[in-house]
Amino acid sequence: MRAICRAANKESDIAALQLALDDATKAVEKYSEYRAVVDKINEILQDKYQEECLFYKNFFKNVKDYSGVRPNTDYEFEHTVIKKLENKYQNMLIYYRESDILGKVEEEHREVVKVCSKMNWISNLSLNSPSILMAKHAEAAGLDTSDISIDNAFEGAKRLEIVKSFKDGKYNQRLLYQSIQETMEEFERNPKKEEIEEDDGWFTWQKGLIMFLICAILIYIFSTPSKNIT
Repeated sequence: MRAICRAANKESDIAALQLALDDATKAVEKYSEYRAVVDKINEILQDKYQEECLFYKNFFKNVKDYSGVRPNTDYEFEHTVIKKLENKYQNMLIYYRESDILGKVEEEHREVVKVCSKMNWISNLSLNSPSILMAKHAEAAGLDTSDISIDNAFEGAKRLEIVKSFKDGKYNQRLLYQSIQETMEEFERNPKKEEIEEDDGWFTWQKGLIMFLICAILIYIFSTPSKNIT
């Protein structure tokens, strides 16, 4: 028990915590006092990885509820937009490095990097190599990560989370509008084969999201004096 307790502390990494949890869970079958250790490890996991745990809890709920077709992951509008934004800020950081507004540029850049990092993290989630937390929350939701029948729903839930992360970002509205325009022009010049028919609803919904974003940005720009960097 002493070895398990040593591993079950806040300084341990997730692999050590999971190993301790597995050992303690097995020990509970014979020694009821290990129940307190199991509860402690679960508490540490929840506390130390709270944001990731909350994400997986909502994510696997979406997997279970998802009933659409597999999304076309080659056509990722939001990823292209956010990458264009990132490139614009890289140039601005150089241009404004001696300016009084450098701090504002850096602040906005950090937000774009944060959104981009989360979108990339979500897109890299895989049923073939689930993390310990991912497997734990999948099991809690009654799902088996080795079951290929949930593959379409898994990819669909990923796509929904990518869109949500993009929409939740706080952007310089003018730069966002420019990036959206450039992305639309780029996609029109280099159209990609759609794997999903429009009457399936996915592509129509995606176009609706794009038009909503553009309209919202235009209304914001022309009705409110912008305090952002132009």
